[in-house]
Amino acid sequence: MGLFGPPNVKWLEDKRDVNGLIKALRYNDLHVRWGAAIALRKVGDVRAVEPLIAALKDEREEVREAAAQALGRIGDARAVGPLIAALKDASWEVQKGAAEALGQIGGLRAVEALIAAIKEKNGWYTGEEALKRINSLAVEPLILALPDIPIVAAAILGTIGDGRAVEPLIAALKDERSDVREAVVSALGCIRDARAVEPLGKALKDKNREVREKAAAVLGRIGGGQAAELLVMALQEDDEYFVEGAKSALNCIGTPAIRPLIEVIKAKGYYTRISAVEILENLGWKPDTDDQKAWYWAVKGEWDECVKLGEPALEPLIAVIGGNSSAAKALGQIGGERAVEPLIAAFTKGTSFDCEEIAPVLRDLYRSNKLTPTAKQKILAIPERHISIDSYDMACKLHDHQDVSIEVKKINDDITITFT
Repeated sequence: MGLFGPPNVKWLEDKRDVNGLIKALRYNDLHVRWGAAIALRKVGDVRAVEPLIAALKDEREEVREAAAQALGRIGDARAVGPLIAALKDASWEVQKGAAEALGQIGGLRAVEALIAAIKEKNGWYTGEEALKRINSLAVEPLILALPDIPIVAAAILGTIGDGRAVEPLIAALKDERSDVREAVVSALGCIRDARAVEPLGKALKDKNREVREKAAAVLGRIGGGQAAELLVMALQEDDEYFVEGAKSALNCIGTPAIRPLIEVIKAKGYYTRISAVEILENLGWKPDTDDQKAWYWAVKGEWDECVKLGEPALEPLIAVIGGNSSAAKALGQIGGERAVEPLIAAFTKGTSFDCEEIAPVLRDLYRSNKLTPTAKQKILAIPERHISIDSYDMACKLHDHQDVSIEVKKINDDITITFT
């Protein structure tokens, strides 16, 4: 302490002169008081606790904030009550400093006060980080606070990662507010407890898109066969907006996802099939049976490979034929009675372009020696098909006058295709 002028706080700090710093804490100059509080935080001596508690009522917020920080560094339980009171200080910076100090000191009383402050501020920051620092002691009070501050409490519980929070968080997945459900899913993703897998599987059908996507990502982090099966089931909904998230999650799960994905190749829906194949390829899977190869090539649109496989490729080609004239051609090349009705359906229900492409396939199949008289009669019984076509030259390609022919009549911009 200088004889003339203000105290030399730096000198007092270097000398670790606690009594001198305490005196400086009461000096009439703001910068001296503030510097003294900061120096006492660095020194960390319990003799400064009471003077620092008194400084929590200083007229300047800079000093009050520094005093709160110093009390947190010292960690004496005597400061808990005054710091709790400081949570209601007019200054946000002082509130923040008091919350951080309570997090350093810890204890159930500090936990309850911090939770109460969060409730009063409606989730605004005063104690989230402090409660995370207190850790396991905060778990039970936070669980009790879930109904009142679900988003904040879920986030803190997730960061703490204590298994005691799993069941209460699962119960909170039924909250009617989507932002709460989303926060709960994120928390369960941080904890990564297997008990959450089945409830998260139900969240894959949540009416809110963000909740569904987050649940998929969390299941990917938790991993395991059950998570893979739930994701694969959700993938079969064929929601193209959900597919990318499910694909990423299944890629994270890895090997346990392979078996259910193989089965999904046979599922309905373009996005489901092609996504399953992409994930399997990313996981290094290769088909090793004729059945797997047939579905794999059909989904990928490798028609020549399907034709090489022959009869095992019939079912996959029939499954993907809708709106795909190339699949119809491959089906016709393999031939057989099983190909007739799917080809007729594709001809009668398809687009004008499909008709042009599929009609010759049916004709050639009729002429082959692979059909019974009954199957041939089905082709002859196909109703006339009226379609619009831009080029009559393309329609003329359908003309033929052997065993069975395709009669093409043009009327204005329409043509009629008839099997005779």
